[in-house]
Amino acid sequence: MKDKKLLAILATKSNKERLISEGYTVSRLISAGYTVSELISEGYTVSRLISEGYTVSELISEGYTVSELISEGYTVSRLISEGYTVSELISEGYLNDIEGWDRIPKLEKPYSKLWEEIQAKKRLHNQSDWGPSTCPTHDNICKTPMCTAGHLVNMAGSIGYELQQKYGWAGAASLIHAKSCPDLPEQNYGAIKQEWALAFIECNAELESKK
Repeated sequence: MKDKKLLAILATKSNKERLISEGYTVSRLISAGYTVSELISEGYTVSRLISEGYTVSELISEGYTVSELISEGYTVSRLISEGYTVSELISEGYLNDIEGWDRIPKLEKPYSKLWEEIQAKKRLHNQSDWGPSTCPTHDNICKTPMCTAGHLVNMAGSIGYELQQKYGWAGAASLIHAKSCPDLPEQNYGAIKQEWALAFIECNAELESKK
């Protein structure tokens, strides 16, 4: 329940200025029962909410859309780096706003290639290891264990590593997957079991063979 002092302030004009001058933080207002929407209506901007520790994922959970966040000055790149997924961007029609989208290579049946090369021991798969932060040469790829995201980044070459620097491993892999095979399911790039990751690659390779 909102406390009496807070209610008294909200009953006057210049609510935002009074709330700030009285030392009310976003977290205190939220804990007092206020929603993000109510704070925005009181004059708080998304930038102010973020500066006080509110995350993009929390704003999304409160119902904020990509359009609203972009209108507040957020770029698609920043949204991805702060946890917005490529699938969410696709569903809201913002995928083509990603900087450098046209430069992302469209890999030909990436999961079939990855599965074949893992079986042939040309690539080492280890879901607990992202792999090197710089693009390894062709000669040492077989000696470099990488998770699925690491391999997708590597398969995209130097551009893949540029994406990794900009969006992180999972963000870069998600973009490469979306460009190459948007109709296939996408793996959880986190710390899942090794056998799950390998089974996922094998299943997607089978789906590619049927296309």
